[in-house]
Amino acid sequence: MATLQDIAARVGVSQPVVSKVLNGGTVAGCNASAATRKRILAAARELGYRRDLAAAATRSRRFGSIALVLSTANAYRSSLPSEMIAAITDALEQAEMHLSLARLTDAALTDERQVPRLLRYLGADGLLVNYNRCVPDGMDALITDCRIPAIWLNDKRPHDAVYPDDFDAGRRATQTLIERGHRRIAYLSQTLTEQPTHYSETDRLASYEQAMADAGLTSRAITTLTSPQRMAWLAQHMAGDARPTGFVCYSIKQASEVLHAAAKLGLRCPQDFALISFGGAPMEHVGLHISALQVPNEEVGRRGVRMLIEAIEQPGQRLAAQAVAFPVVDGQTI
Repeated sequence: MATLQDIAARVGVSQPVVSKVLNGGTVAGCNASAATRKRILAAARELGYRRDLAAAATRSRRFGSIALVLSTANAYRSSLPSEMIAAITDALEQAEMHLSLARLTDAALTDERQVPRLLRYLGADGLLVNYNRCVPDGMDALITDCRIPAIWLNDKRPHDAVYPDDFDAGRRATQTLIERGHRRIAYLSQTLTEQPTHYSETDRLASYEQAMADAGLTSRAITTLTSPQRMAWLAQHMAGDARPTGFVCYSIKQASEVLHAAAKLGLRCPQDFALISFGGAPMEHVGLHISALQVPNEEVGRRGVRMLIEAIEQPGQRLAAQAVAFPVVDGQTI
């Protein structure tokens, strides 16, 4: 296995210079020119050099790892899209850190005896908390009080969080239809109840209603119906002359219901009505690509890692939350 001494001999520089370059030091900070730095990095690749992470962890008194905290209660509390976990692991690999998954009970995350020892128990320097609804009472305050570096993913809060900007996405989706001349625009949500919901459900609805009000239009939000009830509503209200000419749908499920009801009535999209939704890409219904705003899961994962590393390096400092915009996915339904 190649050593720092091997690389120094190959390039013709001192071992401390090699060490600083390979450990992320600046050119000025290690008295190496840009050309020398390139030669050191090239020699390291050619010789197959790998950092001794265990030794680095011992020197820095850090584990070189972060823990991704998930709920044991149900999948909806800790929804973890594959593209987000891929972005997290890629970002950590670039930072030469690794990831551990920690499925913890509500009791463990609110135990005043266990939480202060959580990082040592998990062998981690900080936490990515993917616990985006039904957060146990006192959990976030306890993590803060124990000065544990933690960034919350997909949870809308003012500090130490990265989340998709669903309010902006709902506004943009509605304005897209308004700008194309639609005036009778309906919004179809998941079935909203009095139980705690994810902020995306309320934010997309609220921004739709605001965009409609700003344009002087009447909202038609369908929020409390179950899926069979929505289908019945669509069958009735898409049949008349006063039917909606545009739909904003919370997800592919509601979008598919609209397209299914329309097909039964002989209506075509986008000739007879327009539709826009939110979700991953691409989204299809019987071969029709749905116009959508894509949930930015990858960017949330990347930014979460960057913020957590910053939090680890600046313990006790609160970081302003970051809301990530949705990219537009062109489709065939507008």
